[in-house]
Amino acid sequence: MMQISTQEQQQLSLTEVQHLLKRQGYEIPSRSGHIHAARDAQEWHPCLLADLASMPPSRLLSCLDEALKLRVEQSLALSPHV
Repeated sequence: MMQISTQEQQQLSLTEVQHLLKRQGYEIPSRSGHIHAARDAQEWHPCLLADLASMPPSRLLSCLDEALKLRVEQSLALSPHV
């Protein structure tokens, strides 16, 4: 297994993000200046492209998780009460 330095772990390229999110089951639509993750006709915006230079993979996945939770909370708030 290849050793990765701490500095390398803190920098994600767009290609690495695409591979990382693809392994999680997401497609990465091309959007100017933003990272987007899409699945089943839904789309989430976890971060800006500019943020990748200082973001480890775990933080990207955490940002995606936060975006997913926010979408669920918004959906619940907007759904009619039965």
